[in-house]
Amino acid sequence: MKKRFLFLILGVLVIVVFWLLISKGFLLAGDMFTPSKVISVKLPSTNKLAINAKGDIKSDVENIWGKEITKNGKSKIETCFTGDVNSKVKNGYKILLQEKYNDVTNVVLISPLDIELTTPEIIGGRILLREVFSYFKKNNVVYPCENLIINTHFDAALGTAGFLYIGGFGGFNQISLLYHELLHGFFNGYSVDSLWLKEKAASVWPLIIIDNVKKNIPWNLENFPFIPNLKTSFVQGKYEEFTEEGFIYYDEGLVYSDKNVCDLSDPESVQNPDEVYEENNIWGNVFLLDLTVNFGEKSMVDTLKALYEKYSYNVDEKIKDWDFYSAFLYYIKKNNPSKYSEVKVLMDKKLCIE
Repeated sequence: MKKRFLFLILGVLVIVVFWLLISKGFLLAGDMFTPSKVISVKLPSTNKLAINAKGDIKSDVENIWGKEITKNGKSKIETCFTGDVNSKVKNGYKILLQEKYNDVTNVVLISPLDIELTTPEIIGGRILLREVFSYFKKNNVVYPCENLIINTHFDAALGTAGFLYIGGFGGFNQISLLYHELLHGFFNGYSVDSLWLKEKAASVWPLIIIDNVKKNIPWNLENFPFIPNLKTSFVQGKYEEFTEEGFIYYDEGLVYSDKNVCDLSDPESVQNPDEVYEENNIWGNVFLLDLTVNFGEKSMVDTLKALYEKYSYNVDEKIKDWDFYSAFLYYIKKNNPSKYSEVKVLMDKKLCIE
């Protein structure tokens, strides 16, 4: 009788200990056979955050932008191509090359039949791809898709996650155009709500990348349509074009000083959409350049990385102006805290934050 009672007590103790281990997260089903897991966590939306009376972003921002980003390997926002790449080859074209970058992305070049690996635009374009993916690896940036299909000789230029269509000489080997369309893999109509942010995040970040990689590239006019100035900053130069009187785009850049984001019209709701589209483009360009030049490229890159990673890997909603606002303030406080108040005043005004 005593033995049966002892066995009963022992059995209860085992059950209790086992339950405690599970409840504390020490033992999960399958963990004994799966040494590591990737769990996607749904993060709260920054659009629901508020501002304290002191002017500081509430602690919820730290919970969002201060967390390690948990990736599940594939974007939930864009649909990346996962089929047979041969199905994307039309008559008169061929798969010129397939090569791996950063152990993540399989880059497929589709070109006309008469194009070879020794064609100048292919030589130049491959060098540019090598450098941008090297930058991605160094800065822990993961391209959204496992496959990137590039049509190297297309009559127009456009890019989205997993696909890039771009012209031949002066397209595939034109650094600012190639990098702009490549970055539309991150910032596009699927992932971003605002026109100014969609277009200009994919314009200003490439300028930062160019400044970081241009000295590594063996420039020559045979393989590239132009050679950028290696001694001056691409970012600074573009900013001056819009903001320094006498420069080429100064008059157009006045839209930034004249208007805030709430003064910009939606191209879909007006009679002259092209004019409004360009206004949004220029405003966003000067705004992001202003923040980058005057408050540091690190905070800009950290912000754009965090926006895309958290929202494409964890939250099924588009990136909004408020997301950019809260993320940039978070990274300014982290990277350049003495500038926090100045940045907040500027962003409150330009993004119409009340």
